Amino acid sequence: MTIAPPAVTIDVRGCLTLSGVNALLPIVRRAGRIIDGPEITVDISAAQHIDTPALKYLTFLATGLGSEPFTVLAPDLAPTWPYAAQLLSYGSAA
Repeated sequence: MTIAPPAVTIDVRGCLTLSGVNALLPIVRRAGRIIDGPEITVDISAAQHIDTPALKYLTFLATGLGSEPFTVLAPDLAPTWPYAAQLLSYGSAA
């Protein structure tokens, strides 16, 4: 007999980028092998920064194409990186 948890939540706290989404996929796959059923949630609501392309890619992958299907919990308004404006200003003539 195998006892598996009914659900797994993967909690993302740092920055979510396209490379970060690719790093999450093996974790989602492994969670799918551990649990008994498709109750996998990727919670990015506490992420410090979310790239819009990464969020779109993650929600596309959540449909189960190429991986286990999973749910994405995201804030209504994705937080932007607080230093992005500073980085952009470095490249401009002031």
